[in-house]
This record gives sequence, structure tokens and C-alpha cells, in this order.
Amino acid sequence: MKKLIVLTLLLPVVYSNAQDSYLSLSGGYGIGMPGNDGVEIVEYSDGKRVETLKHVNFGSGLNVDLAHGSPLGKSAHFELAVGYQNNMGSTLENTYYVEERNSANQLVEKVENSIRTINSSSFRFAPGFRFMAGEGNVRGFAKVAPQLIVAKVSSDFEFMSDDLNIVSAEEYSRAASFGFMAALGCERDISNKLVIFGSVNASLGYYSPNEWKLVKYEYNGEDVLDKIALRDKQTYYSKEIEGNGSGTNPEQATRQLKTRMDYSSIALNIGVRFLL
Repeated sequence: MKKLIVLTLLLPVVYSNAQDSYLSLSGGYGIGMPGNDGVEIVEYSDGKRVETLKHVNFGSGLNVDLAHGSPLGKSAHFELAVGYQNNMGSTLENTYYVEERNSANQLVEKVENSIRTINSSSFRFAPGFRFMAGEGNVRGFAKVAPQLIVAKVSSDFEFMSDDLNIVSAEEYSRAASFGFMAALGCERDISNKLVIFGSVNASLGYYSPNEWKLVKYEYNGEDVLDKIALRDKQTYYSKEIEGNGSGTNPEQATRQLKTRMDYSSIALNIGVRFLL
């Protein structure tokens, strides 16, 4: 993958022709492909329990791309693109209906709710190729490129009941990975210098952080983060660990094996190209 990126970066040095270069700006919204799964739970006081599978899409949401293209021929360009993505928050909600006796020894139903919001964002760097098909004012096009994804994930959690409120926040470290992207679309000339286009974009990637940290923990409005043992609020991920990763020292961070989380998506984008 690294050799492919170096090769694509060298191509415009040989073939570039400024007469047909362009700048493009596009944006759109993507859904996870296939995304990571979470579970939402509703549990009733009579014992009935309903679990619902929900996609937690790290690579989905709003995306914006800026690209510069240099010609390689009549219908092919080398394109260097940078992009930003934000999933705008993906939530998992659990609801529990619990029966308890009040001070008058009466059986009453109490509702407990918990909401976890998972936030993800990334920057993408994709040196690749753009191919056009057809002539005239309306043309089809396709793009392919390896890409470097630099992503970060965090989550916010809140538990709410009549007499208890817990608010916490956790963060995973920023991590880089190599992936692949492709697009298929159609464009139309507006003038001799302006082109509008729409496309379906597919992005394949993963996210594998090195560290997890609990950065906030409030119990009924009181900050108790400092009272939590280090091993319960910090974890390091590596490809190999020795012995018991959690250890026996509460003031030593936990160690776990690295895992990969899917960071892929498919998106609908619209944009403009400015011919230089």
C-alpha cells in the first residue's frame, strides 16, 4: 500500500499539464458499510425484555473533500484529495422499568434510562486517479485511490433515574490506517470553467487505537474521577501482552490486545469542479 501511494504521488511530476488542471470541492452524507453493531435494550417490570440491534457507524455521517487534479491524458487525471468526516454522534439508548416500594410501602414503577453517544471524526488523504467517460456537456466518471485515514473516537454516557445520575466521558487515541476509496458519478458543464457533479463514494478502512481513557466521571453531580483506580480508567492496546493484562496493581493501567474496528462507509456526494 505504501509503495502504491508513492507511485501515485510521482506520476503528476511526469505528466502534469496545467492547461487542464482543476480544483474540486464536494460534500455529502454517508452510512456505515457495514459498520459496527450495538444493542439497545428495553426491559419491563413484568420481565419482558426487548433487544434491538443498531449500527454504530464510525465512518458514516458528514463528509467534505477538497481535491486538485492534474491531467494524465485526454480523459484521465491524477487527483490528490484531502477530506474530513464526522459521524455527528451515534446513540445507543437503554430503558429499564423497575418496580420498587416507596416510603408508604406501595409498589411503584421507576424508569431508568442510559444513553451512550459515540462520536467519531477523521481526516483522509487520498492520492489516486479520476477517469472520465463520454463527451459533451454530460459525462460519467470514476475515481479510485489508496487512502490514509487518521481517525479518533470518543463517547459520552449518562445514566438517569429518580435518585441517581451518572455522567461519564471516554476517549480513544487518534490512530492512522491505510485503506481504499472509489467513486462513480456523473458531471455536467455549467460554463467553460465550472462543472457540477454527483457521485456515490465507497470508503474502506479501519480504526485501531493504542489507548483508551476515562476522562470524566460524575456521580450525582460530584466529580469522582480521581477516586477511580487507574486500571479502571486507562487501557493500553498492543499486539502482544504478557501475563494478566489487568494486573494486581490498581494504580497501573490495564493492557489489552489490539482490535480493529470497521471505519468503512458508502456516501452520496455532490460538488463542483473549477477548471484552472
